[in-house]
Amino acid sequence: MGLNFFKTSSKRFGVEITENHLRLVEVSFEGSGISLVGAIELPLPEGTVRQGKFKNISSLANNITEARLKAQPNPISASNFCLSLPNKIVTVGHITVPSATKSEARKIAIKKFAEASHLELKNNYFDLSIVANRKEIGLEFLCSAASIENIQDIIKISRLLGISPLAIEPAVLANGRVCASHPSHEGRTITVSIDHNSSSIALWAKGQLLDMKNLSGTGLASILEDNGIRETGAEYAEIKKLHLESDGLRESLNNITEGIISVLTASAAKQSDNLPITKIILSGPGAYLPKIDYILEKEFRISTTIKTIKFTNGYSIGPEFITAFGLAQRSEV
Repeated sequence: MGLNFFKTSSKRFGVEITENHLRLVEVSFEGSGISLVGAIELPLPEGTVRQGKFKNISSLANNITEARLKAQPNPISASNFCLSLPNKIVTVGHITVPSATKSEARKIAIKKFAEASHLELKNNYFDLSIVANRKEIGLEFLCSAASIENIQDIIKISRLLGISPLAIEPAVLANGRVCASHPSHEGRTITVSIDHNSSSIALWAKGQLLDMKNLSGTGLASILEDNGIRETGAEYAEIKKLHLESDGLRESLNNITEGIISVLTASAAKQSDNLPITKIILSGPGAYLPKIDYILEKEFRISTTIKTIKFTNGYSIGPEFITAFGLAQRSEV
């Protein structure tokens, strides 16, 4: 799922653009192993993403060029990329359509999704994939939408850089490709991605996204501000030292807990396979919050881990890079 421009290509890198950060990852595939070519996180100037649109395209192109050159352990050299859009730019949701042919159901789903999300059909690109087909409810679609203007901006940026976009997709799907993409896994998985200004919580089963919730204003920004931590590129080490008594930290954790409960409650009515929830997987820079894995595991009594990646060439990346890594792994399907 996602907007595909794919053509035959072997080298690509992942680009995650959030409201205030840019993250890039390039990997190389060697036999059965994966090696890290380069990874980097850079802060974006305030207002880069504003009111659901990219502002100052040339500046964003320069930020990407700078990031490619500064990536470690090596600069990023691939000339093709897969990109995820910020939560404020992309809309994701589920729509159920009663019994109909697939082609008719898709048309109905797009119209219902546009109406529910207050989106104009003519100004947005819509993409759908079938999540379930049950006789009692009909076809259930996972829908995503992004404005045609923003997609055209990405194409303009790629032309400025002389590189080619291969795919554009919601960040939650790229994240799930890494954290919840094991179709042989018999249980359901909750993924929690915590960024600076927002968090997303998603429920997965056998690699399929069942439900999700975006939490705007729930992330690291308020916690950093409350504790006088400046975003210098080294703030994650300071985040690990925070006290659990911090008001901002407690509020953020409470919001995340309530978000997980909300997703579980909403999906309970649709659950027909009775699969147990066996894992909670944390990613994003918010995974550095002290004891967050312990707190959620104690709250829900579900095994909770922080996602990191170790590569065959001895390098590793932390939870803040998981979405960009998922984009670097995206294939033509």
